Amino acid sequence: MLTPESIQVLTDAAIIPAGTPAAQVALFAEICMRRRLDPFSKQVYLLSIGGKHITFAGIDGYRAIAARTGRHIGTSEVTFNDGMTAAQVLACGNKQPDTATVTVTAIVSGKEVRFSKTVIFAEFSKGSGNWNVMPFQMISKVVEAHALRMAFPDDLAGLAVTEEQAAFENTAEGVQVVDANEIDQLLQDCKTVKDIEKLYRSDTNRFKAFASLFAARKEQLKAE
Repeated sequence: MLTPESIQVLTDAAIIPAGTPAAQVALFAEICMRRRLDPFSKQVYLLSIGGKHITFAGIDGYRAIAARTGRHIGTSEVTFNDGMTAAQVLACGNKQPDTATVTVTAIVSGKEVRFSKTVIFAEFSKGSGNWNVMPFQMISKVVEAHALRMAFPDDLAGLAVTEEQAAFENTAEGVQVVDANEIDQLLQDCKTVKDIEKLYRSDTNRFKAFASLFAARKEQLKAE
């Protein structure tokens, strides 16, 4: 649980938006606990997008989760525009990259497996702020997050990094944001474990960010 004092500290640090409803703060605290992410270390943030609240991880939070699995072997250096370094891209007269690529190596079923991912800069850039000041660093965090999600889907599903915020603002696809009160009401209406599983399957894209809350409601019903 977050105390009023700690909530104020997080608000002052722009980790929780000012004026966030108590139910949303409680949901954020629950997600932090279940994901074992520390908001005070800036591993996780609560952001307001289009009047809705959604939890995002920092890239350090992603790395911490991957490390805790004990299966993360390493992450390659990010390359840009088909294998170039940032310096090489800049030397060509380009102020920002077109694409970014990275490879994460992990143990899967006892074997080393490489997960490579390429993302397109224009799909994530806001065209302002840090995306103009440090475009290579920003897109590097995005592509690393994508590769880590490929390597550790059970551990990172439904949790985006803050640098992916523009994708949430500019498209209705992907994880659909719902508020804490709606989630709580839907789960309370479920009277059996099968009800919860049916609800989750009914719209997985919408609910996958709240998988931990579905699991908690399951445990509650089993204990009753």
